[in-house]
Amino acid sequence: EMLYRKLAESVGEWSFYAAIILLSLALIRSFPYRLFYKTHRILALSYLALVFHAVILINYADWATPLGLVMALMLITAAIARWSCFSAALANRVRSPASWLVHRSIPASNRLK
Repeated sequence: EMLYRKLAESVGEWSFYAAIILLSLALIRSFPYRLFYKTHRILALSYLALVFHAVILINYADWATPLGLVMALMLITAAIARWSCFSAALANRVRSPASWLVHRSIPASNRLK
């Protein structure tokens, strides 16, 4: 258990630093959108690391309190949302060989009037 506590402390600390840097970059107006988009994906990963940090470091007895239940609900909800976004991103990258047929536009001469 002590190994997990040390790991959770370290992961939480570095994830917090990464989140501060990524949030600071997001506030810079001249920061390119393409990179802004990527930083937000990384920020979501750092959130999952912070979930690990919180789950390991909260005392077991505190999970049964009202605050522990609210904390568990928030952590689970956000982790599921992050995972579903990650799954959707993977699904969007994997396309069938004929997917270009679905996305091509119809020439103006062939459109219904």
